[in-house]
Amino acid sequence: MPRSRVRRRRTLRGVEQTAALEAHRRGWAVVPLHAVIDGQCTCGRVDCPSPGKHPRVRWERYQSARPAEVTVRGWWRRWPDANVGIVTGAVSGLVVLDVDPRHGGDGMLARLQAEYGPLPPTPEVQTGGGGSHLYLTHPGGTVPTGPVTEGLDLKGDGGLVVAPPSRHVSGDRYRWRPGRAPDNLALTPLPAWLPRLAHGHHAGDGHRGQGVGAPLARSEGDQREFTRLWASVGVRLEPGDRTYLCPFHDDHHPSLHVDADGCRWYCFGCATGGGLGRLRQAVGRVEHHPVPPPDLPGVTLATDQTVEVDVVGESSHQPALERLAGGRRQRSARLDTVAALEPEPAARHGRIRVLIRDHEVGHLSSGAAERWRSLVEATTRREGRATCPAQIRGGWKRPDSEGRFGVVLWLPDLAEDPMDAGSGPSTAMINFHGDLADFLGDRGPTGEAALPEATTVKDTIESLGVPHVEVGLVLVDDEVADLGHRLFGGEQVDVHPRAEPWPDPVRFALDGHLGTLARRLRLLGFDTWYRSDVDDADLVEQAVATDRIVLTRDVGLLKRAALTQGAWVRATGPDEQVLQVVDRFALGDRLAPYTRCLRCNGRLRPATTEEAAAAPEGARREHDRFQICADCGRLYWRGTHTLGLDALVARIRDHVGPDGGIG
Repeated sequence: MPRSRVRRRRTLRGVEQTAALEAHRRGWAVVPLHAVIDGQCTCGRVDCPSPGKHPRVRWERYQSARPAEVTVRGWWRRWPDANVGIVTGAVSGLVVLDVDPRHGGDGMLARLQAEYGPLPPTPEVQTGGGGSHLYLTHPGGTVPTGPVTEGLDLKGDGGLVVAPPSRHVSGDRYRWRPGRAPDNLALTPLPAWLPRLAHGHHAGDGHRGQGVGAPLARSEGDQREFTRLWASVGVRLEPGDRTYLCPFHDDHHPSLHVDADGCRWYCFGCATGGGLGRLRQAVGRVEHHPVPPPDLPGVTLATDQTVEVDVVGESSHQPALERLAGGRRQRSARLDTVAALEPEPAARHGRIRVLIRDHEVGHLSSGAAERWRSLVEATTRREGRATCPAQIRGGWKRPDSEGRFGVVLWLPDLAEDPMDAGSGPSTAMINFHGDLADFLGDRGPTGEAALPEATTVKDTIESLGVPHVEVGLVLVDDEVADLGHRLFGGEQVDVHPRAEPWPDPVRFALDGHLGTLARRLRLLGFDTWYRSDVDDADLVEQAVATDRIVLTRDVGLLKRAALTQGAWVRATGPDEQVLQVVDRFALGDRLAPYTRCLRCNGRLRPATTEEAAAAPEGARREHDRFQICADCGRLYWRGTHTLGLDALVARIRDHVGPDGGIG
């Protein structure tokens, strides 16, 4: 690399950290986001849906409490190129209006200001994608996060925005518009009409219709999907504005308000809501029955039980999908339609093409083609064509600067199809990568797995011994998939170990058999929850509630569905165990020995003279400095009993090396 490049990188390094600290000092809740380097998101996903826009850490806690400055410094010391994210809402005293000119947001804002009055000058960001972020003062109470109208989104409570000088996937940086930085201009109070529109209520002069002040008109397809999504979590909608018991929390009185016609909702118990996009996210986080397909004429593959199947598409299919969707690239597009399935006339294992209104829009994956080929061919012979319900969806997989479309089909569920009786189970080829082979015993990292019925990636890999919390990237037929992806037979599945950064600060919860490891982690200064008599259910509940990583020797514990973070402790001896944990979670530069109580995990602080008087007389004669646990009051001093602990700390420091890396 030329010298000039090295010098230039050094001059740019640190601008993100400086900006993050400035935002923190303004009272805003700051979190690190993944960066974009050479056009790729640092999360490592080749089809990342939000490159450079999603957090590197679990950020839910920072929706109600700002991180400490030392935490912010630590984040950017660890990830100096991280983009800067700001959590909007009451926690930051901040609301941001996101204006997207690609979807007419600038024109809509002008029309809204003409109707409701102009917005006074306020700090404004030019986004890397060519839009604008208007920074406004939070008025108190709850401000919704969601769309105001096409091209305008309000980021209120629970929202997140990318801040300057972060880099966009386009290569451009977010930057304050000249004269519109917070140092030059005070934030304008949020006008009352913006959150009202975001809630979906008209705030105009009482007229009805589809003017600027009215809620967005929703297509019949939007309304059908809205109704189906609620039905999938047990809420049967009635027309108009009504209240229901919320399925997303333990609701004992109706706290969910739903506008079925306008496709808007808000739960006062969850303090969240929005439109179709927010509903899809909420439904995706709970276990639910599959969304039923739309009731459309002309379907020949009709059945009461269906499964959703993603169509494999190429970039060459995008123009046809854009025309079918009405000529506009909308991330929120949802168009119910009928798709035709046409097996290619090659061998039995050839592709099955998918067509909508005679436009080819993709094909079934190899596994899905094998699964449904017999039924498709039989239906084609009998009916002349095999057709099924389908939906064209915007914002598919990777909503880049232009937007993408994709297609989902509803095909008959063949899990109990009599045609399959006696044919034996289907199989998929499963390839485990990296140290996931440690879980497989004599099986080996590659081999076929029997699929007795349509099942998910999670169920399949866990049946082979690998817990889901140890898994990172999953590829099914070379396409990125999640753990809920259904397998039908014939697929090739590549499973990679979890490699993305862990939350910072790292906090642990240990099962009852790792008491010595718990004490040693506390000795090194790491927040470690431990109770010798804890059962598995309570341990998982504690870990999820406090955002902790479960450490255990019990692989079965790591397969519990509620668990989101966990790691198998491979070593059996406590010395090897603590070194393994330090290595795996890159803790070498964060050792803080003798700062936590070995008994209760509380923080230690210097003891006062009065508090030290409780120490044994011999200890007071030989020592003049004592520490005390702020939680349980236990006293600590450096005696002969600490020599073994000092030796342990020294061994660990030697292991990680002087710079915190592995020696």
